[in-house]
Amino acid sequence: MANTLYERIKSLCYKHGITISQLESQLGFGSSLIKKWEKTSSPSVDKIVKVASYFNVSLDYLMCRTDIESSVTEILGDD
Repeated sequence: MANTLYERIKSLCYKHGITISQLESQLGFGSSLIKKWEKTSSPSVDKIVKVASYFNVSLDYLMCRTDIESSVTEILGDD
């Protein structure tokens, strides 16, 4: 799980023209925290939510459960 999560975050950073270090700084995470998710540790739910919110993607997308970035609410246009 963590490796695919890391790869998804890395891809989103590339797409948005920022580095993982810049993302960590903007979210107030410690240095190299996201890099640790690649192999050695699992993130807390609140950290995953922050990353998803930052990129405006669904948690399912971030967790590689779907390839659709948008949330159901956005797709259906419900408020």
